[in-house]
Amino acid sequence: MSLLELKNFGLGFKTPDGFRQVLHDVDVTVNEGEMIGLVGESGSGKTVTAKYVLGILPERTTRVVSGSARLMGHDLLTAQPRERTRLKRHIAYVPQDPMAALNPAFTIATQMCDVIIWDRSEQSLRRYLWLRRSRRHVREARDLAAQLLEKVAIRDVNRVLDSYPVQLSGGMRQRVLLALAMSGKPQLLVADEPTTALDVTVQKRTVELIQELVEREKLSGLYITHDLGVARWLCNRSYVMLHGRVVETNETRALLDDPQHDYTRRLVAAIPRMHDDIPERVIDEADSRKPALSVIDLVKDYGEKRVVKNVSFSVSKGETYAIVGESGSGKSTIAQILCGLRPPTSGTYRVNIDGLHDADMRDRHLFSEKIQMVFQDPGSSLNPRQSVEQIIALPLRLRGMKDARKRRERVGELLDKVALPRIVMSQTPRSLSGGQKQRVSIARALAMEPSILVLDEPTSALDVSVQARILDLLRDLQKNEKLTYILITHDLGVVRAIADRVGVMYQGEFVEQGKTAEVLFNPRNAYTRELIAAVPAVDSDEELAREAAAGRTASPAE
Repeated sequence: MSLLELKNFGLGFKTPDGFRQVLHDVDVTVNEGEMIGLVGESGSGKTVTAKYVLGILPERTTRVVSGSARLMGHDLLTAQPRERTRLKRHIAYVPQDPMAALNPAFTIATQMCDVIIWDRSEQSLRRYLWLRRSRRHVREARDLAAQLLEKVAIRDVNRVLDSYPVQLSGGMRQRVLLALAMSGKPQLLVADEPTTALDVTVQKRTVELIQELVEREKLSGLYITHDLGVARWLCNRSYVMLHGRVVETNETRALLDDPQHDYTRRLVAAIPRMHDDIPERVIDEADSRKPALSVIDLVKDYGEKRVVKNVSFSVSKGETYAIVGESGSGKSTIAQILCGLRPPTSGTYRVNIDGLHDADMRDRHLFSEKIQMVFQDPGSSLNPRQSVEQIIALPLRLRGMKDARKRRERVGELLDKVALPRIVMSQTPRSLSGGQKQRVSIARALAMEPSILVLDEPTSALDVSVQARILDLLRDLQKNEKLTYILITHDLGVVRAIADRVGVMYQGEFVEQGKTAEVLFNPRNAYTRELIAAVPAVDSDEELAREAAAGRTASPAE
């Protein structure tokens, strides 16, 4: 039996510029017991499809233009509001960003109890307010909230209930959302990129939890993602969407092993594999003897908690050194210290760039411009009120370039370097795509004429094909501008694609360092092996390469 069936489905929106159709002849079916993947990049139409099924698109501006849509046997095109409201109770929704979905001002207990009591009130505000004032009903709601948290494998239930969202890890917050989704005993689970912002090990545990919930609660599911490896793990069948159309559908493994549509082939090819045969670059030995950066016994404490523990490493000129690890491992704290955003508790670092020899932190005024950072989320690191020209020109003004005409010309040159057309100068960040925003961020960093770029998760918020283009750009810039990179990431595929050497961090210290190929192909530490095992393989060739590498790794954990 089909829980969800869209046939030749077309949908659009009324806009100030007229009607705009965004879905065209979409065919999607979810049968009982199936987890179906909706795969595609931003703007492909997958989230709009899910939102229509959930009934959360604005009624006044949304119009179905063709086809049919049935949910649990009900015709969605003719369903009355009350009928749609009843259907919603049988659908669980897990959004992408738990921090945006959870209210930072209230504890988890308060938010979960509100949802549970609202469901019991049958959407009546008057009854909800009456139930919310009843101590007995609030106590019963808290007990049910605790049971739901236990369902999603949270052990310290009372601590989590009494915590605010900011006090929980990303993986824990996502589990809270899963628990909330299960509160109404749903039949259909709709998950919108629920693991995008998570580290690989947390991502794997979350996917395994979803699999367990689907099996135990006898759920069907619609899983929206641009991560083809996660789709391979989780989904029985997948639909690939492009420009509001389904361009290919098949069993997920068959689709990824032998994609038929050009777009699907490009998506699969764009994903960096850990076992790709990428020739390692030769770093100039003369430069290697004089590292561009040497970090020596770096320590950082926050109160009584030590988050960085006597970390030491060096980076040669022209090299890309990657620091990998989960959230909370200390890698971003190191990046912030190197860029002067936080002071270390103890330890130091020395630089040998642009004529400086063994200059340390006390000489930071001599080289502060030469170490620049490219942040993870370009959407939040760019001023939304400024034009692209203003954003890139600001560092030039700070460096003393007073002539407006020369600044504008230099901004144009920097846009050329990051392969952006000069026409974007007058645009604001909101009118740019994610990849274009990241290119603007890189251009802004280059305006300071740095020698070292610290790249803090520079591709984690991007679709796979956009990620591939940004990585190509970074390679070209490194060669042409003679840059040294320090890459902060949890994506081991990106490490394999761009890094010469890698250090693996766990709980504030390095557990393994070495050449990228050696660490990924023959990891010595148990934690490194866990990280590698948590990365989903995209196709059968990658799975076979992993198995062969695992067979070669026989040394004990250090």
